[in-house]
Order: sequence, then C-alpha cells, then structure tokens
Amino acid sequence: MNKFIYILKILKDRWIRPYDEIILRFNTKAEDGDPLVWRIFVNGVEHRASDFEIHGYIYSIESNESKIKKYNVGCVGRLRWDGTKAIIITAKKQADSLL
Repeated sequence: MNKFIYILKILKDRWIRPYDEIILRFNTKAEDGDPLVWRIFVNGVEHRASDFEIHGYIYSIESNESKIKKYNVGCVGRLRWDGTKAIIITAKKQADSLL
C-alpha cells in the first residue's frame, strides 16, 4: 500500500469517522483449515478475520450467546481492513466516557 494513502487512512480513522463499539472473540467453531478464526463484532454486526492488530485502549467484557457465557476483548474505536486482517484504532479515552 502506498505510504501516503496509508497515512491518509490513519488520519481519517483518527479524526473523521465516528467511533464504533468493537468486540473480539475467538471462533471456537472454526473448522480445521478455516483461516477466519476471529469473530469481530462492530456495533453488533459480526465480521470474520484471520488476524487482528489493535492500537490503543482495550478492556475485557463478558457476554452471553445462546445462554453460554463468553469472554471477549472490547474497545471503542474504528476498524479498517488489510485483506482479512482487522486493524483497530481505539479511542484514547475509556469507553464509558465516549458512549
């Protein structure tokens, strides 16, 4: 990727787009050979990723799925993709002060 375009995308992520609520969870039901082993929920909408990279503040969060307790990593930030890799730039403040 062109370095100038990469920097523009980061600037857009940091100052223009609104923040999203993002939750990351390992896909325990991924089949052998499936490269998309991470479940990434952005404002409740699920996406699949092969890998992720997080820049900033994160926290642990619990949730229930089909009456089963799940443990997740959460953040408030912005998501962009590099192929199937999710790159997340988080807000600089804690989640409760932004929502």
